Amino acid sequence: MAIAGNTDYKNEWLRNNKERINLVVDKGMKDVIKSHAEQKNQSVNEYINQAINEAIETDSVPPANGGE
Repeated sequence: MAIAGNTDYKNEWLRNNKERINLVVDKGMKDVIKSHAEQKNQSVNEYINQAINEAIETDSVPPANGGE
C-alpha cells in the first residue's frame, strides 16, 4: 500500500506523470543558468521549463504578413 510521503509512492508517481531529459551545456553555463533562475526565484528546472514553453509558444505563432 502506498503512503503519501513514501519514497516508493513518489517514485511511482514520477514514473507515471513525468519524463526526464538529460541536458548537456558548455562548462560554466550551468552556473549562469542557476544564477538567472535564482534572480527569478525559480529552480533551475522551472527556469528551463519556462524557457522551453516560451520558445514553443513563440514558434507556434504564425508569422505576421504571411511571413513576408
